Amino acid sequence: MSESLRRISADAGRAAGVFRVFAADDAELARVLTSNTSPEGIFLPNPQPPPVGTTMKLEALTREGRLRICAADVVVVGTVTDEGRSGMTLQVARVEVGCGEDVRYALERAPAPPPPRAPVDGSAPAVGIDLGTTFTCAAIVEDGEPKVIRSRLGYNTIPSMVTFDDQGLPVAGHVAERRMVLEPENVVYGSKRIIGRTYTSSLAAQLNAHVKFGLTSDPDGMVAIKLGERVLSPTEIAACILAEIKKVAEAELRRPVTRVVVTVPAAFTENQRSAVRTAAARAGLDLMRIVNEPTAAGLVFGHGSGERKKILVFDLGGGTFDVSILSLEGSVYRVLATAGDMFLGGVDIDNALAALLRERLTAEHGDRLGLDRRGEERILAAARELKHTLSEQRTATAAVPNLRVTGVEKTTIDVNYTVKREDFEARARPVVERTIRICDDALAIAGLKPRDIDDVLLVGGQTRMPFVIALVEEHFGRKASKRVHPDEVVALGAAILATMYDKAGAPVLSDVLPLPIGVAEPDGLMKIVLARNATLPAEAKLELEAAPGEPLEVAVFQGDAQYAKSNEFLGAFTCPVEPLASPSTRTPGGAAGDADAGAPQKIEVSFALSNECILTVTTKNLATGLETTHELTTQQTSDEVLERLGRDRVGAKLPPKRPDARPPPSQRGVAKPKATGFWAWLMRLFGRE
Repeated sequence: MSESLRRISADAGRAAGVFRVFAADDAELARVLTSNTSPEGIFLPNPQPPPVGTTMKLEALTREGRLRICAADVVVVGTVTDEGRSGMTLQVARVEVGCGEDVRYALERAPAPPPPRAPVDGSAPAVGIDLGTTFTCAAIVEDGEPKVIRSRLGYNTIPSMVTFDDQGLPVAGHVAERRMVLEPENVVYGSKRIIGRTYTSSLAAQLNAHVKFGLTSDPDGMVAIKLGERVLSPTEIAACILAEIKKVAEAELRRPVTRVVVTVPAAFTENQRSAVRTAAARAGLDLMRIVNEPTAAGLVFGHGSGERKKILVFDLGGGTFDVSILSLEGSVYRVLATAGDMFLGGVDIDNALAALLRERLTAEHGDRLGLDRRGEERILAAARELKHTLSEQRTATAAVPNLRVTGVEKTTIDVNYTVKREDFEARARPVVERTIRICDDALAIAGLKPRDIDDVLLVGGQTRMPFVIALVEEHFGRKASKRVHPDEVVALGAAILATMYDKAGAPVLSDVLPLPIGVAEPDGLMKIVLARNATLPAEAKLELEAAPGEPLEVAVFQGDAQYAKSNEFLGAFTCPVEPLASPSTRTPGGAAGDADAGAPQKIEVSFALSNECILTVTTKNLATGLETTHELTTQQTSDEVLERLGRDRVGAKLPPKRPDARPPPSQRGVAKPKATGFWAWLMRLFGRE
């Protein structure tokens, strides 16, 4: 979320100082205040915060200079002077709100900030969680060895599925899995593929062909899930799964569990990682770090060995495929390259086998035979069972008794088809060959050949198939490592990292950016700022030019498509652009000289991406010396931002924005309901309620 805060003027005496907060519009102003306010007060970045007890005046304005909130008798109650974040916390004794209905409406829509978190118990168990597409696993380190935490039913993993019970309460895990066969339309599964994605994304369109539940768009343009009358976000589903695995861990350890490290696919975008952070918080977890799944697996492989080698982690899970190439040098794990496909996994093999069974049904009963949703799910379940059996035996039988059908004389039929391993492998081959091509892409990025890899580590349940093992070993010319259970290795690696987090001797992880990050240009193309596979943490600078007095808005995207709009939207920020002040009124940090107030101003934009892929953008007006800092998490869609910029993907002018569905102030009536949401919370903070 954009902080968009800066100090623009202050009198010589600190007691008479004025600090101003700027935002593009009322909606952004609400987000600005939400992201920088806590029950202790309002935090404002300031490289030289005044002493505690200093009084001043606080103003909140739009970029056009319209005063929206004016607060007097503001007192500095705390200061921060850390290297990465300097500023002050303010409390307000008196507020004058001159913003009217529009900003009030925007503030009421903004949620109140969560209460401050309780201090973290450093002695509490630290747990690693592999939040998988099909299964979720938790692990802990005991007596120096990582081990998996078993579920209440004796399983090492829980299904990543969610349904609702008769009382309307969410239920995750094995209970949801049992309901899948009978009521597939009432169970959410595979939602990890769409967490943090926009509804217009091609990935969301792809998922429509793989799930039984409905997909829709939420008010912010993100993918939402329709389950009967309910509309749920994938983040909520992830929170339910994390809450369930939290219960599993607490039941086994008999202690509260809050401190966790969670793994995600290497190809996850910044939006998806942010959604996982939100899900963990909703599940009551203190997320210490997010780590890529292949990196976590590599951590197990090299833990305590002190070896120096290059390894390739081949991670074929139920719904996603990742490959990472790591250089191991003692306790340092450096990712050389990563690649993957969010829509490539075991479910694709299941679907290929299910298609084989449907073809045999059609050959036996004719083209008019049809299946309802329950029948399709029973065929898919039979295909999954075939996959498991044929991974151990040469032949297997798909048995589906009393299968309900339509379009033929009979209403039910018995399915009994024998399938040979050769037939199974022929159907699976296109899927597995795609993984090999992605491995070659990663090798090319790292500048390596298959022969340069010292070890290949197999991760993910699908790598138990002999056919997958054979193709991988053939391609790399060496035996693949299977010394750690492929379903558990990622969680074990996360547990190692969680236990050693912030401790001396902890492993050093150096990861890379999976997809490039860039900005939208006026013609709709994307200008790359941070290149794919850049080593994290990464920094880059971009210089822009803007006319004085006209706010410059920059939209940031992630992806490798040519046009910005075809990539994932990360957020937007506004660069402050104002007419240069005269020498007598210029701020102390302003540039010297008699520059023309009407000349274009240069804006330096610095992008900083942390080890955990948190993107921070700092803008500096080179003419005035003023800076703003933004963390890009946004509630706006790419369409809204590009429409405001006035251009679509090919640079043509867009039609005018439709009138807001909210009635104008004159039609809203005189009665004012009790303030709610952020506005009510802000008034309580200011002592106005």
